[in-house]
Amino acid sequence: MSDKLIVYYSRTGENYINGGIRWLDIGNTEKAVKIIQKLTKADVFEIKQVKEYSKEYMLCTKEAKKDIENNARPELLFLPESIEKLPSL
Repeated sequence: MSDKLIVYYSRTGENYINGGIRWLDIGNTEKAVKIIQKLTKADVFEIKQVKEYSKEYMLCTKEAKKDIENNARPELLFLPESIEKLPSL
């Protein structure tokens, strides 16, 4: 286990890129995290929701906006008791 930890949230599916909607098999944030992890040798933990947002970009933005307006916090698939108990990734 490293003394550094990168915690991130990234989504796949339709994303807005350079003025257009494009399909991504790997989210933008995950791509950046992989580069940072390689440079820093940090451990990585991906935040995942029990009920994912839609893969369709426009619907996803509506779902996320609704959560923001309602001050909602989606249930997470996994929440460690402490960072010492994170699963190996």
